[in-house]
Amino acid sequence: MKPEILGLNSYFLMWLVAAVSGVWVATRLTRQAGLPPTRSLVAAGVLALAIMAGAKLFFLLEHDLFPANASVAGLATLGERIRFGFRIPGGILLATAVLPLVCRVLRLPALAFIDAAAPAIGLASACARTGCFLNGCCFGRVTSFPLALSFPPNSRVFLWQLDRGLISPLAARSLPVHPAQLYFVALGLALYGLGRRWQKRKRYDGEVWVKFCLVFFGGTFAIELLGPVPLNLNVIASALTVVATLIVDVRARSTQRQTRKALVEKFR
Repeated sequence: MKPEILGLNSYFLMWLVAAVSGVWVATRLTRQAGLPPTRSLVAAGVLALAIMAGAKLFFLLEHDLFPANASVAGLATLGERIRFGFRIPGGILLATAVLPLVCRVLRLPALAFIDAAAPAIGLASACARTGCFLNGCCFGRVTSFPLALSFPPNSRVFLWQLDRGLISPLAARSLPVHPAQLYFVALGLALYGLGRRWQKRKRYDGEVWVKFCLVFFGGTFAIELLGPVPLNLNVIASALTVVATLIVDVRARSTQRQTRKALVEKFR
């Protein structure tokens, strides 16, 4: 696969589309939430860079810790891994870590900002995963599932199956696999829709981001288990993040209940 669009590698083009669309949509959403547009634009741009940097670092770390995944990605050398490949969960984690500092410098309320921008991250993720599909990477394991797809010769799936003797060099296409890339696209689009809905019903600042992380990392965990090498850094990090997010959610809800109770007693 790896088609070119207007002479550009489709994988990198879709990541560019993801970054631009994510920043643009995030800026519109934060403006609708009443936040300063210029500072919100700068914050969204910085977080987009953080997501890309974190996704790259996570990708490199995963291939050091789980060498089997290097063969799945088809990137055997360090140079190839530096030029190609991202792991979006790592980007989300780094963006979450730098968010307080970015918003403090720009004088933005961090939780209100990320609640407003969260749906844009889901949309950007869907764009980036479309690039994965066009690139033929991030595929799932062989399956007879009705949604399974086969890929043409010279695609990552085809070459990986050929290397393991699962198909003949003369095969017309790969064995059918889970189109995990498209599952991730669906997850990103769902997060955009859910995020917009959560924004209308949120009860405290940060609630939308908490729900976003629960669905994003929970969905990532489930989809990664469908991969040809189920155990990877994404699976471990997603599971740990879901647990940590649940703890944050429980504490936030407890704090909210206590605050509400104190207000009721105060005005009795």
